[in-house]
Amino acid sequence: MMELERWVRAGAFRKLVGRHRLPLRDCLRDWAMAADVASAWAINDAILATARKNKTFRGGSVHGWHVVALDGTEVLRTQARCCAACQVYRHRDGRVEYAHRVVAAQTVRWRHGDEGDYPSRCKGRDVPPVVWGMEPQRPKEGEVDAALRLLRRLQGTHGHFCDVVTVDALYAQAPFLEAVRALGLHVVVRLKDERYAVVQDAAGLRRGRRYGEAFVTRIGSFQVEVRVWDSPELTSREGLKHPIRVVYAEEELSWTEHQGTAVWHCKALRILEVATTLSPAEASGRVAWEIARSRWGVEMKASGSRSRSGTWTMASSTTRPACRCCGRCWPLATTSFSSFWPAASAAAVRGSRPSGAWPSGCGRSC
Repeated sequence: MMELERWVRAGAFRKLVGRHRLPLRDCLRDWAMAADVASAWAINDAILATARKNKTFRGGSVHGWHVVALDGTEVLRTQARCCAACQVYRHRDGRVEYAHRVVAAQTVRWRHGDEGDYPSRCKGRDVPPVVWGMEPQRPKEGEVDAALRLLRRLQGTHGHFCDVVTVDALYAQAPFLEAVRALGLHVVVRLKDERYAVVQDAAGLRRGRRYGEAFVTRIGSFQVEVRVWDSPELTSREGLKHPIRVVYAEEELSWTEHQGTAVWHCKALRILEVATTLSPAEASGRVAWEIARSRWGVEMKASGSRSRSGTWTMASSTTRPACRCCGRCWPLATTSFSSFWPAASAAAVRGSRPSGAWPSGCGRSC
């Protein structure tokens, strides 16, 4: 709220609203306190259902696949308990903090580099990165449990709303992978723990073996040379009933820095390793890499809208209204976001200002 008020006072929305006076923080808070959360989510579901009916997501968001990222975020942290749904954190120095966390599902897309030789990729327009829903974490509940509950609720509301779910290393658990497979979805999960048997087996298989695929692309201002090793049909992951595929990628980044008259040509190497249920016939190593990389844009945008620590910290005196206000602002903001992006996507196709209509799309069906 404070950040939004700062934008209003700085004139960030002047071109959008013209001379109309915008409400400030207190007015928005009072409005949000009286808002109907259930109606806001119903409106968001209706917008997404209309977008699907109008084939907005046909063609996919990453090389023909409609990819949705799941991630958890902390929306409020305070030292005064505000409600029974607070997550309780007890520190060693005796401090007790209360927080609210949510898991969000959002469409992600790959917008970097060339399009490659993939005829299934939709050309000429972007799939809108809409937010499909949010699920709050319950007390003493993990993020993975809330994410599974969100997926089941979204499937009950929208049916087969996506093809692939991409998640971070926290979700690299056999029960989660099997549960997503049971829902009829594929998953791409990042691997960071080298103690996993499947990670060690993949390392042994690629040792002394030349990479299977190499390509050069761009991510922002960086030129990236990627080398991919593919290890399909691994069965060493405990608790999995089906084989898993591991894709290991080495990324060599190149960029130029200027300091006065001096020019520096810089390079850096980073590693990305993912496990996926997509077979090599369904998605190449490059496509699996792009699906895993596509979710990073969502993380950067989410962290950029919050404080440096990644959370909103509220004073004790404003905890209770702040808690209720945050719980109502999220569905309202999600509905506004879902309303804007499909209209903007349609305007990009027509080359005109948004009018609220969605394009018909082409290619792969969602």
